[in-house]
Amino acid sequence: MCQKISQEIREYLQHKLPAYMIPYVFVPLEYFPLTPNGKINYSAFPEPDVSTFQSNYIAPRTPTEEIIANIWVQVLDIKNVGINDNFFEVGGHSLLGTQIISRIRDSLNIEIPLKLFFDFPTIAKLAEHIESRKSLNISGLSPIIEPRKKQKQLPLSFAQERLWFLTKLEPKRTDYNMPFILEIKGLLNIVALEKSINTIIERHEILRTNFSSIDGKPTQIINKDINFKLSIDDLRNKKETQANKIVNQFTERPFDLAKGLLFSVKLLQLDTKVYWLIFNIHHIIFDGWSYEILQKKLFTLYQAYGQEKKPELGQIPIQYADFSLWQRHWFTEQNLASQLNYWKEQLKGTLPILQLPTDFPRPSLQTYQADSYSWHLSSELTTKIKSFCQQAGVTLFMTFLTVFKLLLSRYTAEKDVIVGTPIASRNRTEIENLIGFFIDTVALRTNLAGNPSFQELLSRVRQVTLDGYSHQDLPFEKLVQELKPERNLSYNPIFQVWFNMINLPRKRVKCDGLQFKSIPVFDTMAKFDISFYLEEENQEIKLKFVYNKLLFKSSTIEGMSRHFQTLLEQVIIAPENNIASFSLLSEKECYQLTHQVNKVTPTNSFLNFPKTDIEQSIPSRFEEQVKKYPDKIAVQSKDNQYTYQKLNTEANKIAKSLLNLGIDKQAKVALFFDHNVSMIAAMLGVLKAGKIYVPIDPNYPQDRVLYTLEDSCAEVILTNQINSDNIKAITHGKLPIINIDKLNDVAVEINLEISPDTLAYILYTSGSTGQPKGVIQNHLNVLHFIRNHTNNLHISADDNLNLLASYSFDAAVIDIFSALLNGATLFVFDIKKEGLNSLYNWLETHKITIFHSTPTVYRYFLEKLGSKVSLAKAQLSHIRLVVLRGEPVLKKDVKLYQQFFADNCIFVNGLGATESSFYLQYLLNKKTQIQKQIIPVGSTFEDTEIVLLDEEGNITDLYGEIAVRSPHVALGYWQKEELTQAVFLKDFQGKDKRIYRTGDWGRLRNDGVIECLGRKDNQVKIRGFRVELGEIEALLNKHPQIKQSVVIYKEDSLREKQLIAYIVPQDISLVSNSQPQIIK
Repeated sequence: MCQKISQEIREYLQHKLPAYMIPYVFVPLEYFPLTPNGKINYSAFPEPDVSTFQSNYIAPRTPTEEIIANIWVQVLDIKNVGINDNFFEVGGHSLLGTQIISRIRDSLNIEIPLKLFFDFPTIAKLAEHIESRKSLNISGLSPIIEPRKKQKQLPLSFAQERLWFLTKLEPKRTDYNMPFILEIKGLLNIVALEKSINTIIERHEILRTNFSSIDGKPTQIINKDINFKLSIDDLRNKKETQANKIVNQFTERPFDLAKGLLFSVKLLQLDTKVYWLIFNIHHIIFDGWSYEILQKKLFTLYQAYGQEKKPELGQIPIQYADFSLWQRHWFTEQNLASQLNYWKEQLKGTLPILQLPTDFPRPSLQTYQADSYSWHLSSELTTKIKSFCQQAGVTLFMTFLTVFKLLLSRYTAEKDVIVGTPIASRNRTEIENLIGFFIDTVALRTNLAGNPSFQELLSRVRQVTLDGYSHQDLPFEKLVQELKPERNLSYNPIFQVWFNMINLPRKRVKCDGLQFKSIPVFDTMAKFDISFYLEEENQEIKLKFVYNKLLFKSSTIEGMSRHFQTLLEQVIIAPENNIASFSLLSEKECYQLTHQVNKVTPTNSFLNFPKTDIEQSIPSRFEEQVKKYPDKIAVQSKDNQYTYQKLNTEANKIAKSLLNLGIDKQAKVALFFDHNVSMIAAMLGVLKAGKIYVPIDPNYPQDRVLYTLEDSCAEVILTNQINSDNIKAITHGKLPIINIDKLNDVAVEINLEISPDTLAYILYTSGSTGQPKGVIQNHLNVLHFIRNHTNNLHISADDNLNLLASYSFDAAVIDIFSALLNGATLFVFDIKKEGLNSLYNWLETHKITIFHSTPTVYRYFLEKLGSKVSLAKAQLSHIRLVVLRGEPVLKKDVKLYQQFFADNCIFVNGLGATESSFYLQYLLNKKTQIQKQIIPVGSTFEDTEIVLLDEEGNITDLYGEIAVRSPHVALGYWQKEELTQAVFLKDFQGKDKRIYRTGDWGRLRNDGVIECLGRKDNQVKIRGFRVELGEIEALLNKHPQIKQSVVIYKEDSLREKQLIAYIVPQDISLVSNSQPQIIK
């Protein structure tokens, strides 16, 4: 097919198809080859000569172009190449680029960085650049590696030295074993095979090298005569499980570096013509590239020996020990200064610790037990990805690394991500065919801040990757020595995850009538938290996660693989979009996040709270209960009790007194009451009058009382006789005060029509500025929360609820109205006056069925019971629900629940805020297994969704600030418009909902429930680690001598962040003589 017609067809398709679907080569045939049954024989198609059919083929014109073209043909294994051919489009990648660089160095006497292949990807442009460098006399060559002369001591290479020290520390470790298996099918000549292996050992000194300390220095000891004997096991009559068992035992055997071969081989005969050839080689003498050399030489030698011929083997010009001497001589501080400066700049400052959310607690000492998960990308997706890479001018490595870093950032909310990756370090022709440990490590650091487009992020990764390749000569060990990173026995320093693209060929090989195939060996060691492997295989891309199975469940890693592919598929379609716009979650996972249902639910009967019933006022719903249960006790405290009818009467009297004042329709009415039934009547009275109540605790400092009155613009104060003089003294008579104990005792009826949108209250909560902020809520939203709480927990008229929280907190709103709007009874208990010692008897006396408190009160209360477990369990058997809220709930709290409460009791961990009451609840029973210290906060309610936001306010998937999307979040902060706009956002979807930013960090677990990781402002970074202060407190509280703890952080005089723990011991006598102790 002539070039003109080929080009016409290409241009035709360009108008019809995306670029990735356009054939790269058009091959003319007279007819299609057919199979015997008349179908097209695809395997009989001739191999296309890519360069011959390129429409823009131009032959080399200059000597430099000719030399580079010949190098490309040799390394890329193609027949011909034009000067305008793109290196990456004709099969090039970074590993092949290093080989081309080596040959250019040898042929043209010039040193060029790998980055030039990306800047000048064609022969014409590369040759032009090289000519310009030569004219400027810029070469930068390092000396060649030469065979050593007699040397008494042979030093280790830098990489070997690191492994030698690590192995000396842990002689039994096997994580540096490199096992692999070759499956052989056919009639095997075992004598020829053994002779082949012996020849390889003889030719490569490193395979017969040991390592010992001489005069305090690690030294290579090269053994001259090694007679290798192949170990053979006959398993023809055994099960395959026996073969796997032998493989595991063989590959997990630790080596002694000082003696014996560090290269072991075993042959298993599985069937008459089926064998497994198992290799186990210590990494100190071997790497992945060496595997390809070994395999290639093994096939060549076996073929020759099998035919009783002398193999044609060239001389090996140098040995690994020669390289070690050269490296020690050449890699001096002076020669590596620019490389060291680059890496010190790249890794300056505090290095981030990538703290992936784990399924199991991280042990204090790093473990290495591994498991793996593999999957393939389809050939169709692979084609799309390759096309994307070509158009973007990047490699598969760069694209996949960028997606991987984006995935890690989403999982950790970390914007500064460091990933370790291996580099072959075979950038010299002298060592290309040499077995040995040459592979090195580079740490690639990328900043994902600013919500860049994927294109921009890919550009950042591309640049840092190319710069890393250009500075690969600095041994990683030297860099670690220079950086002196802070060591932590539970983490790897510098980076905690690994990324490896395997470019080495993995093919079925036929050799002298035999078929060879690589068999994967089960991953038993995890050097990092997670390692990601990428490899092309049969026109598809194979991906694999190797992970520490003592940190992660298999289901978590499977989920991570789905999230990776979901991201990948999105970014190649719309790379111009900002990274925050890409979702990790499938539709199913998104649904789980917003519609998760608790697996544990109460079983008692109750009256469902219909959704239509929230379209009314709070008093309207209350009065329905008055009609149903007029003589039932509604609320009871130590000194008084009201039936529903009596409470309604008292509330009407208070409402009437407010209406008689003639104050504004939505006037703010301050309440100033102790913790008793009077405050309940006052709240209802204000609501019945259509006013807004503002509760103030008489125990508050005078300044806070005055601030609340002034800020809320309160027009009147409601109080009772016992508090009347106190509030008069505080306000100096500036506001009218109604003493409800002196109201006329004549019963009145209040039939005021109150809209559900009418404001109900302003509750003041702590503010970051030091001044409380008032949260505004209306009747509709309160009823929404009570409805969900009722239906979730099956609250009925048979229930007895306790009220422990002050009425100035939203927890009290839930308790008060959950009782009074369902015909239940509310029992008021004043902890400050009565103390926790009497709470136990009080709960038993009043047969409380729903116990609600903060975790702190709950812990103190149960700890007071001490050893009375069996008695308490019997006497508290009427409690069917333990509801905790307001602080983090710990595993310790669940254990207390399991000890002290009845078997049918349900434990509820709730998450809420004044701005949105309850918005998540996690219910568990005695059968629920809790493995982590963090107890999930669980599932959402009807008309309430949870989204996670990153630090820039973008919706993210797995880790971020918990935000509530609902039409029923608070209306805002009273007289704080700027703060309201910052915390209450418009719905991203433009609906009638709003989004409340809670300030709590959370993560979506793979089972669909939410974990709360603490307050956003309670997380600090200490030496690169994100530290949740509550997690430290939880661990301290587990100590048998510690009763309670609080951890804070401060900067010392050197501006170093330090953690400070304040501890209340079980034995208070220890406090008097104690001094602050540094806790490390």
